[in-house]
Amino acid sequence: MPGTWKEKFASLRASPFWVYVNTFFITVASVLGTGILGLPVKLSRCGFYPFLVSYTVGFFMQSFVLIYVVELLQKTKLYKEVNTMHVDDEEDSAQLLTNLDDVSYLTATAENKTPKSPTQPTENTGPHGEQGINLHMTAKLFLDKYSLVIFDLSVILHLTSICITYALAGAQSYALAIGTNYIYLILPFVALLTLVIIFGTRFITPIISFMTFTKGSVLVLVVFVTSIVGNHVNRTISDDWAFIGRPFLIGTVALGGAAYVIPVTFNKLPFARGPILHFIRATIAAEFVVWLLNILWAFYILKIVPQTGTGISLAGAEESGEIATIPLVEFIRMSYPQYNWIAILINLFIMVSITVSFITMGTGLRHMLDGFAQIHTQFPFQRLQLLNDAAKQIKIKKVVYYSLGFLFIFIVAQTNPQGFIIVLEFVTSLALNLASGVFVSMMLGNSLGSQFQQMDAPLKLHSFIYKMRYVVMLYFVFAVIYDLASIVGNLVSKV
Repeated sequence: MPGTWKEKFASLRASPFWVYVNTFFITVASVLGTGILGLPVKLSRCGFYPFLVSYTVGFFMQSFVLIYVVELLQKTKLYKEVNTMHVDDEEDSAQLLTNLDDVSYLTATAENKTPKSPTQPTENTGPHGEQGINLHMTAKLFLDKYSLVIFDLSVILHLTSICITYALAGAQSYALAIGTNYIYLILPFVALLTLVIIFGTRFITPIISFMTFTKGSVLVLVVFVTSIVGNHVNRTISDDWAFIGRPFLIGTVALGGAAYVIPVTFNKLPFARGPILHFIRATIAAEFVVWLLNILWAFYILKIVPQTGTGISLAGAEESGEIATIPLVEFIRMSYPQYNWIAILINLFIMVSITVSFITMGTGLRHMLDGFAQIHTQFPFQRLQLLNDAAKQIKIKKVVYYSLGFLFIFIVAQTNPQGFIIVLEFVTSLALNLASGVFVSMMLGNSLGSQFQQMDAPLKLHSFIYKMRYVVMLYFVFAVIYDLASIVGNLVSKV
């Protein structure tokens, strides 16, 4: 007797094919972010083809990182099965690395809800309900304690800095819609969404989840309608290979971040060669789609908005710390009012996308702060030990951490309203390239040590892929050094 539609849907969700589809969209959603908003304004000097070369190299490097993460997850799973490795939930403050896009999981954990039974599969368990693995568990296995601290600090820095860029980008997009100065909207944007993150996430989880998965699909429509104006304007693009390095750092942000979230769906895979191979193909296919969309998006903006000049230009937007849609929408409204509906559609997409992303990443930050509240019992909380009620101690700690965390985001955004490009290019890229670039390559090298040689992973990588870790490591080390040198140069220029 055929089952109900609910049973059929549950069966589909449990199938490997659903895991591949889910992996594809989660990867797209995690990579698409403020990078796409900051990327075009960095092309005012270099133009299109120098950017295309730099960005394509970045695509291949990020693809290798995704392959390496899957390899590390395989070995972590094998090690866990053999050695019954266990990570205490209260100590695992970086659990968000594998659940960053799973708002419902983050909310449940943050609210200290009763966890589901071990036999009931969750977003962080395997297909048979066993406790899943995550990237932080992998880092604890393959990094020494000092490297692990730097890894965790990089994650914290990435979450905080990305929330700052979302605060600035969100205020700009809403200000463009209502016609006011975006500086006045930073406080309400951060304050209202912080309240949603702390008190209302459980009520909007279905909406956020839906919008997160459809964000990439809507971007396809936005790129298409932008191409209509681009083909009509057909501005000549000026290329200068001397400035090929200008979009390099933001390019790494615009393609990075997937390594944080793919363990979510990896936990649901059958642990066999075929499914793991298809899983890798799904992640790289998603990375390719983001690469292609970003290239088309940048190309058509260059076809529409002047690269330099005294009026509306990409160079002017970079100096003002504006997201790419600001000069795009303003130019369309001023020069081609017949396409004003396209300008409205673009800005609406950006408004919704940034709002969803701030809530998602802010929820991840909240979850990490909750973890600190659970495990930190020393300064400045000595007096809390006088309280006999442990739950009250934790609640007071959470209030302190929430206040400090989101207040810091607001203060940095409000005192540096033109810092969107600076924070995204220097801080976010530094943290991301350290955590998901340098340390992933380092972990892969450590996983080849003698104590792990006996692990027979279902999917064995070609020796060429292992050897490429030196090139990948060199690429991301160069990115980190280039980032630090750019920060120093930027500070010196202001003295």
